[in-house]
Amino acid sequence: MRGPSGVGMLLAESHQDAVGCVTMDAGLLSSKELGKARSRCRTWMLRLAKHLSPLSVYVARPDTAEPLGLIALNAGVQTGVSPFALRQALLAHTSLTDEAITVHFSSLLPFALVCPSTSAGASLPLVTGASGMEIEVENTVGTVCMIRTPNLWAAGSSPSGGLSLLYLLWCRADAVLNALRHVFQPPTIGVDATLFCETLPSAAADEETAMRLLHCEPVREVLGVYLVREFITQREHDAIWSELKGPAALGLELETLARRKVAHFNRKFYYGINQLGERGGSVNARPAFYEWMQRRLKNEDPACKLQNYPAVAQAFLCDQLTVNFYEYEDTDAPGIAHHVDAHSAFTDCVFVVSLGSHTVLEYSRYDLPPEVAAPVGIFAAPRSLLLMTGEARYSWTHGIAEKRVDILSDRIPPLRRGDRVSLTWRCGREAPHLRADCVCKELCDGK
Repeated sequence: MRGPSGVGMLLAESHQDAVGCVTMDAGLLSSKELGKARSRCRTWMLRLAKHLSPLSVYVARPDTAEPLGLIALNAGVQTGVSPFALRQALLAHTSLTDEAITVHFSSLLPFALVCPSTSAGASLPLVTGASGMEIEVENTVGTVCMIRTPNLWAAGSSPSGGLSLLYLLWCRADAVLNALRHVFQPPTIGVDATLFCETLPSAAADEETAMRLLHCEPVREVLGVYLVREFITQREHDAIWSELKGPAALGLELETLARRKVAHFNRKFYYGINQLGERGGSVNARPAFYEWMQRRLKNEDPACKLQNYPAVAQAFLCDQLTVNFYEYEDTDAPGIAHHVDAHSAFTDCVFVVSLGSHTVLEYSRYDLPPEVAAPVGIFAAPRSLLLMTGEARYSWTHGIAEKRVDILSDRIPPLRRGDRVSLTWRCGREAPHLRADCVCKELCDGK
């Protein structure tokens, strides 16, 4: 791999015409194709300028002696290109290596940022098999590398016919990253360990005879959130799914909300007024899993031991269960708006057990709105437990975006959601909750 001095190799191994336009393998493009490419590239740079202004602060020549990156002008999520597809195209059509790059992206942007990984040095190596040119926008000249690729665009951003070109603009990587840090999607917590769990030891080699040892992992980005993979076995999952979604579920009393349906057990929660009903009133009969799952949530199940489980959760006895049904056969994708579980109705811990499809829960601190800091995404895998307590319970809102596909990382393809059922366990308050005594008065609905 080339060292920092090699960042200018793009110019050294190409040649410049009389007007300073960088070209490489100029025979790749005819004069007509080059003209069209220049026009389209300029359009993409104008779109970039709406997010990074003035452009002169962010663009750079490839022979600049500073950390450089590449802006994929026409390969952001908004254009229909997944970061995974962009990474694969770069690996296939350039000399960039997998460990050398990190792709930063957002569903709010038409472009993506390709940065050198910290372990790979301060600069990116030569981009090969390309044509290059200089484009002037808003009195700023940018050096753009054009790569001929198979069509990456799933949403009509590329021409309907002719060339399929990826435009890569040399930039000051740190400056772009700092300017858009609040926009770029943070890493989704828990996604790598979950999706590649086949490389990890199973929680139980013999779930019929052996006690299962499960690990409770804190989510350091959201204080008070904990994750437990494989909280229920596949057999337990299937039995619960059958009870709630199979023929026996036809007798369930369901309540239809904006983007989901719910069923209440033991105590009914009244939306809109944030009040909890009496035990046994206007609710469904307790399901078969009610008692044993309560024991497991308290870490008292003899068949399952939760390691590093918070003491507050072990001392907690839930008396209310809400089952949420997210059905993707509906015209509109299901989800739930950002909210905090009612302070006045429920005490500290909230437990969420996921069945069916994965989903992503998005967390935002009340004092850090999305325009200041991007929400923290936490991957909820099937059969997992997510626990909220303390700060996460009271001071962070959480929600599920109404979408059908999750773009989680530049290292895995987009994941399509399917029908999901969540078991939300809580405990009702016996005494009034006063806002004056709350740890987060800003989100408190108490008196």
